[in-house]
Amino acid sequence: PDELGRAVLLEGETVFLPHRLEIAAGSWRQLRLAPAPDGGDCGGVESFLLRLELSAPLAVYASVIDRASGDPRTVAPVRLDGE
Repeated sequence: PDELGRAVLLEGETVFLPHRLEIAAGSWRQLRLAPAPDGGDCGGVESFLLRLELSAPLAVYASVIDRASGDPRTVAPVRLDGE
């Protein structure tokens, strides 16, 4: 809700939040989500809310890349209380 109009990169394309993406049943998709470039180098730490509205079960995971070492870290989503 606090991200209205914010730009992010989805598969290298700039999209503005909120952004709707449908994933077909029985399919597998890998998407690259990144902060929109601000014209500088890597920049600071980026954080934003990713809200999923589901009509069927969905498995989700994400990799966060350490900028210093280039090592990935896999993270799983966490259900928010009351949702």
